[in-house]
Amino acid sequence: MTSEAGSTSQRGRPRDARSHQAVLAATLDLLGEVGYRRFTVAGVAKRAGVGKSTIYRWWPSKLDLILEAAAPQLEIGLAPNTGSTRHDLNIGAEQAIASYSSPIAAQVIFVVIADLEEDPRLREIYQSKWVLPWRISMANALERGIANGDLTKGLDVELVIDMLAGTIFQRVLVIPEPMTDGLAQRLIDLVIRGKLL
Repeated sequence: MTSEAGSTSQRGRPRDARSHQAVLAATLDLLGEVGYRRFTVAGVAKRAGVGKSTIYRWWPSKLDLILEAAAPQLEIGLAPNTGSTRHDLNIGAEQAIASYSSPIAAQVIFVVIADLEEDPRLREIYQSKWVLPWRISMANALERGIANGDLTKGLDVELVIDMLAGTIFQRVLVIPEPMTDGLAQRLIDLVIRGKLL
């Protein structure tokens, strides 16, 4: 990924591609092994075989580095347009469940919640890259469903998206034993059969 977080930090000499990939790989490995609290840039530098100053030349903060390294796990994907409201919404919900179920994504999401309030720049990057695209695609799928009569007119689209995202967040990230079996299907059944006005 060409992260906005990373691209804003490039100064001086261009990045060496092998070192860049080594740093990203070391970041994911270390985050998975020790967690965010014990994660250090010095540890990444040692593992990747680069200087700490090199990392800070490429990424201005630890969180910039983590967001770029974890980008593939944070990618939720988009609800498709297959012509079936149920199928589109189900795929969108399943993608969110799969993304949140990644151990790396779970760590990063909680870091984002805790730390990004203090950094509007990174909050904007996180929301625009990984939150809003999924929400927009789900809103489009819901609006298509209303237009073709699969969903009730007057449906509160934003509330439905909040309900889906909030339930998935609770079931996957908050409950000690995640409960995801059949979750996407049950949620979409509720949207389609229920009266969420």
